[in-house]
This record gives sequence, structure tokens and C-alpha cells, in this order.
Amino acid sequence: SYKGCFTDGGFESFKRDFAVFLDEKNYPIVFHCIAGADRTGCLAYVLGALLGIGEQQLLEDYGMTSLTSSGKRSTSSFQCQMNALTDHYSGSTLCEKMSAYAAACGFTDEDIVTFRSLVLKPAKQ
Repeated sequence: SYKGCFTDGGFESFKRDFAVFLDEKNYPIVFHCIAGADRTGCLAYVLGALLGIGEQQLLEDYGMTSLTSSGKRSTSSFQCQMNALTDHYSGSTLCEKMSAYAAACGFTDEDIVTFRSLVLKPAKQ
């Protein structure tokens, strides 16, 4: 679950997953989990934040992970957990805080620049 971001296993999982995004040979990348919400949502949130996507858009995206007959998934619990994660790291923006999280997981500023350059590449014509 997304609560696992704080555990040693969560750090190891992010290290393993983020390393995949640093290798150009792995693109295009599709990632998912059994339900496609908690672990996937947490990874998507961190990756999106590293790209500079704002919190409101990231929460909206998470809410869309489980559309039901009664509407989209509630984001309140997820938002509380992500706030607890981001509040644990320094920075004035969500991007800076998630960069600090990535650094705590062992990644460098260069790794984050590499990730951004791979993901934000213009499409080939």
C-alpha cells in the first residue's frame, strides 16, 4: 500500500522502480499493480511530482484509478499519506520535496535530470 513508502521495503521498491525509468532502453514504460491504485498511484505521484506536476493534478489522477458506479475514488486517505511523506522532506515545492525523497533513496540530482530528459523528450516525428 502507499503507507509502505516510509518503510525500508518502500525505499527499496522505489529504488528498483526508479532505476527502470533511468534506462532509455526500457522506454516506453507501462507500470501497474494488481489493482492499479495504491502502489501504482504512489509511484505515479512521486514520478509526477519529480516532473513538476502539481499536487492537485496528481490527486485528481489518483482519484481516476478506481472509477466505480458511484464515481471516482476518494483521495482523502491517499492525500493524508502523501502529505505525511512530503512533510518529512525539505523543500518549498512538491517537486523539491520529492527530489529530497529520491535523494534519501540514493538517487542524485543527475539521476533526476536524466529521468526528466527521458520522460519529457519530444515525440519523434
